[in-house]
Amino acid sequence: MSEVAPLTVAFVSGKGGVGKTTLAVAFARELSRSSRTVLLDLDFFNRGLTGLMRHGSEVCTIQKPQFIAPSLSGANQESWKLFDVGPNLLHVGYPDLRAEEIRHIADADRDTLAEQIKEFVLRLASGCGCEAVVIDCHGGPDNISFAACTAADSTLIISEPDKVTFFGTLHFLRQMDQGAVQPVKTDLRLVFNKVTPAFSGAYLTRFYNAEVRPQFSGKPLLAIFPLETYLTSEFEKTPFLTIAYPFSWLARKMRVLIFDLLIDKSPNRIPAASKGMLAPTRAYTRVSLGKTPVVMKLNAVLATIAIAYICTTAMNIVQSQIVFPRYQALVRAVDSLEIADALDHQKDKVPNECRSQPDVKAILVCAKLLESDSWRSFNALAQRLQLPHAPRSLDPTFTLNESADIEKSDDSYFDRFAHLNQTVVMQKDQDTGLLASKFRALRQPAYWLRPTIVILDKSLYGLRLFSLVATGWLFVVVLLEWTRELDKAFTCAAHTGSKFFASFCLIIALSLWAALVWIIKLFSLDIYNSDFDFLIWGVALPWVLTILDQTGKARFEVEFDHQYATAGARTFYIGCLVAMAFVFRRVLS
Repeated sequence: MSEVAPLTVAFVSGKGGVGKTTLAVAFARELSRSSRTVLLDLDFFNRGLTGLMRHGSEVCTIQKPQFIAPSLSGANQESWKLFDVGPNLLHVGYPDLRAEEIRHIADADRDTLAEQIKEFVLRLASGCGCEAVVIDCHGGPDNISFAACTAADSTLIISEPDKVTFFGTLHFLRQMDQGAVQPVKTDLRLVFNKVTPAFSGAYLTRFYNAEVRPQFSGKPLLAIFPLETYLTSEFEKTPFLTIAYPFSWLARKMRVLIFDLLIDKSPNRIPAASKGMLAPTRAYTRVSLGKTPVVMKLNAVLATIAIAYICTTAMNIVQSQIVFPRYQALVRAVDSLEIADALDHQKDKVPNECRSQPDVKAILVCAKLLESDSWRSFNALAQRLQLPHAPRSLDPTFTLNESADIEKSDDSYFDRFAHLNQTVVMQKDQDTGLLASKFRALRQPAYWLRPTIVILDKSLYGLRLFSLVATGWLFVVVLLEWTRELDKAFTCAAHTGSKFFASFCLIIALSLWAALVWIIKLFSLDIYNSDFDFLIWGVALPWVLTILDQTGKARFEVEFDHQYATAGARTFYIGCLVAMAFVFRRVLS
């Protein structure tokens, strides 16, 4: 028998389906990096772990444990087998239990069961030289699960944060306390699993501290694992998810969990991958749930772009159908008023009948200029009347349908209107009363038109600029999303031996970034001439983040996973991205 007892960690839950087996396998696989570990399936009803680990080479046999019907004839003559299922990782295989054996376990004394589990664990340690045993128990309160909690050095009770599942967890704790002859002395820790985006790490931590922390001897919440849907389907294909997906939140948080669980009791058993994490990285991983920021969510970006385009369209309609016609009328009226004012001051230069009808048409008729080329002829009349310029609005083809027309002319026409305000409004009781009355009719529309035009102008400019930025950001978000998915596929293929598929994913990822450079090259002149330098930074930022992310992953694979070929492929990928960045810079210069 081994002189040093192995580390024993039990995984239990108040109900099934909470991901207990997934976490147990991930824990054992990460722990096997530093300690020879055995997986023991004590879920005699479902035996999900045994089904997953049915492939492997037999290493040795071990006598059937005492808690399996010791008094039955021939029961202890059977042997269980140990299978090598991974590097430094074993699994205990055994046939289905008979009905009388299951009844015996259900009726056995809990303390006796706990002692027999401890004895069997010690025999495992001496028989195969293991240093750690991970026990996967039944999902729900049963006798063998309670006994495993008593026998283990640490017990992790797995729960989802929803009310139904958490009620089952609390029921498990009550049943464990009620059935014990003496208080259960075990390192019992709570782990939340399959946490949806509706919850936050801060909220669950506050809830745990306020409601249930005393039931766990005042110890802090051990870990919070987010729901990663793609791992649910992959678990059946690749049980060792932390190897196939070493950068998933399951793998990263499991490394932190092992560090937090063993740092005080067994620091020498902590794997290098857990010890090697920087303290800030470990702190961030501990509290984060891997939620995608709103600005990186494709649906949110699409909704924002749609709203921006709807607002732009509505404001364009208001500008073209309401503001522009009124402004065009103001332009014509101001020109007409200026002509009337000039007629009033230069009576000797125009026929008498023109002064009685001081409008554009009357002036042109009186000057007999309608026969040919009225616009050019009126230029001569404007010079004769000493007007500041020949009003464009007197051109019969004059229309005001573009925003640029307002931008070029609004200040001059409104300033001229203000000048008329000073020179004309006081003359309403004199011979120019007609001119003053025309001015008073224009005063109120002119006052609200100018701020309306300015607001619409600035709003439309901002909306168009925002729409352009959002559209560019949409391409960046799609690119990053595809890159992340390709990186997952590449990592899984490379770590599971599918080199061809890994190479294919690498080529596709490089093609996406090359396509981005090509698109920017096509539109670089328009972008740069518009002074949208921040758009360039918006593209450069994810570029830099991708390079840093791939550098960190390559370092991890070399230092802890010894995946030199995969790290080399990532280095090649990084080199290509850097080269594309130089091409990108050259295109813009």
